[in-house]
Amino acid sequence: MNLIMLALALLIFFLIQGIPAVKHRKFNIMIFLFPLFFILALFIKPAGFLPGGILILIIASDKLVEGGSDLAERAGVPPLFIGIFIIGLGTSTPELFVNVISAIRGDTGLAMGNILGSNISNMGIVIGVAGLIAGTMKANSTIIRKEIPIMLAASVLLLLLVLDFPPFSPQGAGNTGKMILSMKDGLILLLGLALYLLYTINNMNKPEALVPAETPILADIPTTISKVVKRSSDDHSSKADASAREGSAAGSIIKILIGIGGLYIGGEFIISSSLSIAESLGAGTMTLGIIIGLGTSLPELATGINCALKKETDLVIGNVVGSNIFNVLLILGITAIIRPVCLSTEILIHFGIMIGISLLFFVSLGSNRGLNRKEALILLLSGIGYLGFSIITG
Repeated sequence: MNLIMLALALLIFFLIQGIPAVKHRKFNIMIFLFPLFFILALFIKPAGFLPGGILILIIASDKLVEGGSDLAERAGVPPLFIGIFIIGLGTSTPELFVNVISAIRGDTGLAMGNILGSNISNMGIVIGVAGLIAGTMKANSTIIRKEIPIMLAASVLLLLLVLDFPPFSPQGAGNTGKMILSMKDGLILLLGLALYLLYTINNMNKPEALVPAETPILADIPTTISKVVKRSSDDHSSKADASAREGSAAGSIIKILIGIGGLYIGGEFIISSSLSIAESLGAGTMTLGIIIGLGTSLPELATGINCALKKETDLVIGNVVGSNIFNVLLILGITAIIRPVCLSTEILIHFGIMIGISLLFFVSLGSNRGLNRKEALILLLSGIGYLGFSIITG
């Protein structure tokens, strides 16, 4: 039954990707992955379901963001809010759906591993690969002075919450050898997200922050806001364009529905296959969560390579920093509210590595407002080394 569901899902998303590609004669590697992943699922069960689920998750996220952005634009929603609340949140939906489904099923170790794997992959592998391609990565001073410190603060806040460090320690908590990210902790993380969004909106309303492509503030916002602004100005210059937008509103709604459905289906396949693999290999689900986190970082990697080839390296850095902030404050916040995240003391090693790579990332950028190939290689090796360490110790 699972194989039939996966086959249908892959077929639907293959048609969604393939028909426009044939029409516009623009092909990409994603189209050729569909039959490959179906063959894997056919002959390698249940491990073969994992790559297919990740592929569906990535494409579904893209469709959700695309449909939501277009629909909000037609409704007259300001580009600023489209960028923050639709695109910024929408690009985190792969990690969000994986974590929500994990929490509902009671496997919060996989949920925590997903965020750790995603954040470390973003800073190590995504930045490392982009830096090696670009040669030199220059960062906007706003990112170095404000955004990266906020990312570091979010990671440290998460660690303090897990350790029940005062004033976050609940009364009467005993030493059980287990650490818990409780519902109260989740609410604190979401409060931190609310403060960050207010800070972001305030900064983006300032005159010096009105040029999105030059001032990356939030994950995936800079490039998309600039496209939305340009598209909005072009649209309003012609009544014919306006009628065309109205006529395709139904298409935007269909994209949103397909995106939500695909995220759920992809998340289900990822969780089911991961739990089966962990049971058969005797591995921890957190380790598989870390590997899944690498998979859900593939869109950031593709964006990073594309921007590095165009020498738009500040967008790569802004994308990674914003994505990491959302992963900690939003996704782990929601996860903890659904179900408290129970962790063993071994998690401290992973937190230490995440904060260590974050500091390395910050120091490397702050030294000369950019990264050279040597520093990018160190970050890349750090990301790969962490993945290897997780597999060996998992």
